[in-house]
Amino acid sequence: MSLVLINHELSSAHQISQLTGPLGYDLHCHQLDVGPMNGYLRTVICGNQLFLFLCSDKPIAIYGSRLTEYAAFGTFLFQENSSGHCHAHGHVARPNWCSGFSPHISDTFVLVAPYVPLLVGYVAQADIRNAATNWHEAEVLHKITTKEFAFFHPEAYERMIRATIYRLFNPSPDPDLSLSEQYILMMYDMFNQLSTEKKLEQTFKRFDLIKDFFRYGIEKQHEPVKIADVADALYTSNTTLIKGCYEIFGCKPMDVLKNIRLEQAHAVMSSKDLQHQLSLTKVINIAKYYGFESRPHFAKSYQAMYGMTPVESLSNSR
Repeated sequence: MSLVLINHELSSAHQISQLTGPLGYDLHCHQLDVGPMNGYLRTVICGNQLFLFLCSDKPIAIYGSRLTEYAAFGTFLFQENSSGHCHAHGHVARPNWCSGFSPHISDTFVLVAPYVPLLVGYVAQADIRNAATNWHEAEVLHKITTKEFAFFHPEAYERMIRATIYRLFNPSPDPDLSLSEQYILMMYDMFNQLSTEKKLEQTFKRFDLIKDFFRYGIEKQHEPVKIADVADALYTSNTTLIKGCYEIFGCKPMDVLKNIRLEQAHAVMSSKDLQHQLSLTKVINIAKYYGFESRPHFAKSYQAMYGMTPVESLSNSR
């Protein structure tokens, strides 16, 4: 049996995209507050299973594709920050709450609050089906592959989290129990501990609009834009767009767009490979490439976000 543990210290949200890319993800990760980031990403790979632990002292927006051949669960661990503002797939995250089981969710769009670790687990659907069939657990299979959200009693939730982490770091030595079957057992325990099913208490009215806005910001990251241009492109008003961004991100639309561009510029500043690939070797050229028309404005925003000047970042690139 193989168990691979990989720990990474994080100093920028873009590192999450870089580190998860080889695992099959296509994620866009962006910091939503100024100041240097301190965080970690732990990857645990058990055969066909993949688990990610993510925590940061800055809010992070994550958008990207799902691993469609895998069933998944995601949960925010609110112990350190019980009032953290997190969301997943348009719903406000709550303590004792898990999300994202259903493979019908085609993409990922979540907000991770500061000091609220995010635990995500994936296992191949084929392995789930085989294990559930062998165990004659059609009901568990149905729940795992169709449910989008689940609530747990607080005590059951704590037991589930402890059991999850324990099983990740202590895989069974039983050769007759595969790692995938251990995962099924863990999921089975989870659903045995479910509280009464209920609807989520709060959803975001403008979630689809803001998801489109975030995608627009990624697609148009090289073009100077104004809020009126964005609103027109999304067939909405400035006011509605501003309200939606404050509701989900807690900041202005233009701040979100600026942070997306800064994150991309920082990735280039930090990587000689990207500089060579894009033929960008000077600060002014990188700034213009990502839509910053004023070098002083870019330099000030960059230093506020990353705690160093663009020139220092470029000189330290690897």
